[in-house]
Amino acid sequence: MADRADITVQVVDRHTPVEPTQTAAAVADYHMFDNDGRTFLFLIGGTANCEITVQTPGTVDGLAIDDIIFDIPSGATEYRIMGPFPPSIYNQANGKVYIDWEDANIAGVKVAVLRLPV
Repeated sequence: MADRADITVQVVDRHTPVEPTQTAAAVADYHMFDNDGRTFLFLIGGTANCEITVQTPGTVDGLAIDDIIFDIPSGATEYRIMGPFPPSIYNQANGKVYIDWEDANIAGVKVAVLRLPV
């Protein structure tokens, strides 16, 4: 696996609407983003159905928490919003959430990371 590509978090604000800057999904470049518990993924479908995995490195009573696996339907007009991600469950040691693309069917899939202000 290649190094993870860091996705810039965009803050959503009531005074200035945000047009999300989207990053193309790539299996060779799994992604990560900073997370403070107010962060969401904005996912846009591609040419085929695709699967995303959000890693959960945390444990409860010594038992691993299952990763979240989510299907993204095909089509540029298909979008999904996912989150927020509680840091105690989803953050890696570096304070970031790791997302993986499980399918080779990621052509056209895009992701943006949005954060709500305090």
